[in-house]
Amino acid sequence: MTAITPCSVHMPKACISCVHFTGQGFADDEHCPFEDWNGPKKRTPFGTCGQHKQEVFATEICGSYQCEAGVISHQVHNRPQPRQPLQERLRLEEHTV
Repeated sequence: MTAITPCSVHMPKACISCVHFTGQGFADDEHCPFEDWNGPKKRTPFGTCGQHKQEVFATEICGSYQCEAGVISHQVHNRPQPRQPLQERLRLEEHTV
């Protein structure tokens, strides 16, 4: 008998494959990485980040990334500009002396 393994999807390690991301549609984007795929309109998927409570492009990268279950993520370059400026809280470690 052969064991059945769940199917995994390969996606970029960016908002599109993060548990905090909820897609909303497409928006005009001068830094659209999908020009060949998406045509001359230069539109990129965007949505809401539940962690930062703001709109983000699906191609953004941040330090709060948590990969969706069933996704195998791969490193990609971050975009030159976010949809909205993001100020992440730094995770400071306590040091004992």
